[in-house]
Amino acid sequence: MVGNTFMPIRTVFAWSFDRLLPEKFSEVNDRTHSPVPAILLVMGLVTAMLAWSIASTDFATWLALGVLAGVVCVVIVGVAAIAFPSRRPDLYEASPANVSFMGVPVLRIVAPLSIAVMVFLTWLTIQYPALALYGNKDNLWWIPAFIGGIVVVGLVVFYVARAIRSSQGVNIDLVYRELPPE
Repeated sequence: MVGNTFMPIRTVFAWSFDRLLPEKFSEVNDRTHSPVPAILLVMGLVTAMLAWSIASTDFATWLALGVLAGVVCVVIVGVAAIAFPSRRPDLYEASPANVSFMGVPVLRIVAPLSIAVMVFLTWLTIQYPALALYGNKDNLWWIPAFIGGIVVVGLVVFYVARAIRSSQGVNIDLVYRELPPE
């Protein structure tokens, strides 16, 4: 579980920096040069998950479904990567992703491969229900329900944060108009 804390800390920090979460989570400690509030939040969540994994008999199923939640993220990023060179050519030209192989943007090569890996991972879970579904094929509906739930919750969080920030006079859509400095 400790290894699972690193990506969520960056995510909480980035969401806070983009104003989707309270700004407190993007504060960086002067002494440690790290986002202590984001670390503490994720540490608390991971500690709760660790306790749950010890005390629960269904944790393995939810953990496997949680891994499948990564499918949603990778597929969304993959679709965005495929569209990026033509949707936002100005940003693409200025980005470090502006790399071509035989005249084809590398994003358009690796993004479909990433999507294919995620589709395979989902297929594998469906083919072998013992991996995530209590070994019961009758529970296959959990996969699309969980993945769909992730999408719905993400959209709700985004649009609620957008409405709250809009009422404060902050247009979070501007965050996505340009690439951040490196």
